[in-house]
Amino acid sequence: MQNALAHTPPGTQVEVELDPAARLLQVSDDGLRHSGDPGASAPAAVQALRLGLGHRVVEKVAALHGAAFEPNVPLAGDRRAWRLRFDAAQPQPAPQA
Repeated sequence: MQNALAHTPPGTQVEVELDPAARLLQVSDDGLRHSGDPGASAPAAVQALRLGLGHRVVEKVAALHGAAFEPNVPLAGDRRAWRLRFDAAQPQPAPQA
């Protein structure tokens, strides 16, 4: 959620949804509506700051807990979501140090 708040334009509505029956955690926002370009994923200034490390970290942590990470899922109304699905795979063992 902190990423959603930090990497979206002012005025963006961010929602967190938990569906225990579907074993799903979802963070969604309407940042595309506020970016001025419906085809853009984020304003250029925000894009320049991104390295993609956060998504890689989430993917690895999700895998350790038997989940799959689904980034940037398009939703109706210029909304998008980032999901964790906990029914995707068996938990992965932690790497040995």
